[in-house]
Amino acid sequence: MAEVSCITPKPLPPVGYLRQLLAYEPETGAFTWLVTKQWKFAVAGSPAGTVTDKGYLSIMLDGKRYPAHRLAWKMMTGEDPPSLIDHADGDGMNNRFSNLRCADYSENIHNSCLSRRNTSGAKGVSLCCKTGRWKAYIAARGRYQWLGYHDTVDAAEIAVSAARQRLHGAFACSRPEAGGAHGRAA
Repeated sequence: MAEVSCITPKPLPPVGYLRQLLAYEPETGAFTWLVTKQWKFAVAGSPAGTVTDKGYLSIMLDGKRYPAHRLAWKMMTGEDPPSLIDHADGDGMNNRFSNLRCADYSENIHNSCLSRRNTSGAKGVSLCCKTGRWKAYIAARGRYQWLGYHDTVDAAEIAVSAARQRLHGAFACSRPEAGGAHGRAA
């Protein structure tokens, strides 16, 4: 059964229209205005877009705001992108075409950063208050998989990392998080 995405993105303008307004540099991910419009922010030769509160570049066209990574996809392929485009390195501002890939909802979540609510500093690891040991678990294919109790947060994180590589493949989030090599404050 195919996975159904609850996200229905708005259709993008035709690729010819985009290419009249914007230049996209696939090696850098930069967008530049090609024309000066009545909009105060669209001046020929200037960088296009503003940063959203979620850390993505968005570009306003004809009164509608579009995520830059979706515009990049359309300008490179000529096709509207699938419902989700994932930034392989997790940086929502890195719109290099080589950093963009199609993803389903699960794959996009697998490649997500550490939640702000996380208290262990490691994705998939939490402290069991009853035992004082670290619980390790991972979500894959819509189900949680138990990876056991561990004496240290590092041991639990190693178990999660190995399972993540095995189960999430190319979408396994392996980049270090802010605050140190394991995402914890140094």
